[in-house]
Amino acid sequence: MATISLNAHSSSGSLRLTRRGRLALTLAAMLASVIGLLMVASAAFGGAGPLPTRHVVVHSGDTLWSIARAAAPEADPRATIEAMRDMNGLADDAPLVPGQLLTLPAAG
Repeated sequence: MATISLNAHSSSGSLRLTRRGRLALTLAAMLASVIGLLMVASAAFGGAGPLPTRHVVVHSGDTLWSIARAAAPEADPRATIEAMRDMNGLADDAPLVPGQLLTLPAAG
């Protein structure tokens, strides 16, 4: 069995680890740690699945603001509107059309 020596001068038959080798070993250990942390974080935060949603049909006179206030009265309507825009692919200036089906974040 070979032994690893961190000294520049080592006995015959042992493996010598150079400065570059120590750096490579340190970087490999750090990379493994980061990958492990990312896997744990992914399982903790990303494993919950998709956000619960619900659907609303737009009526004449509805605005994103009025729909957001009705959907989540306790929340800031701006955050709900932003989520609605993201979920439905709506541009900032996109008009709502009566009969349009909107996906909303489920009330929590």
